[in-house]
Amino acid sequence: RGEMDGQAAGQVAEDWLVLVAAILSERARLGLTDRECMRQEVLARLCVRPQSHSQLTESICRRWHEHDRFEAVLLEVADYEPPKSDRMEQGKYRLKAELAGQYDASLIHVLVRSFNHGDYEAALDQARAAAGKKDGGGGGGAAGGGGGE
Repeated sequence: RGEMDGQAAGQVAEDWLVLVAAILSERARLGLTDRECMRQEVLARLCVRPQSHSQLTESICRRWHEHDRFEAVLLEVADYEPPKSDRMEQGKYRLKAELAGQYDASLIHVLVRSFNHGDYEAALDQARAAAGKKDGGGGGGAAGGGGGE
């Protein structure tokens, strides 16, 4: 029974931290335009791993992916990679190399609010790898876990 109480306390603490991060992320968006908010969301998704168009539109709120500037913002922050084979693969959008590692602090809040722990860790690994490349060190990216809202 004591082990179960410890697990429950851990889950409550984690849920509390996610709530605090969500409040901070919304506060960090005060004064931002729709375009800037949309850009933050797309950057946050792509800093985890490359994603297809449908994966992106499923993972961000409808308000953004139905926005008339969504495609322009997507092309501003991502490079499209066509499918590597003729099989039923989809092309992927990859975060532009010049944006890797340039994450605003508020993106971390978006990540905490929106993703599971594995995606959060993958995004941090991607940022560390990008920082290592800038400093002249090697280092590859990490694969992300599942996700979604």
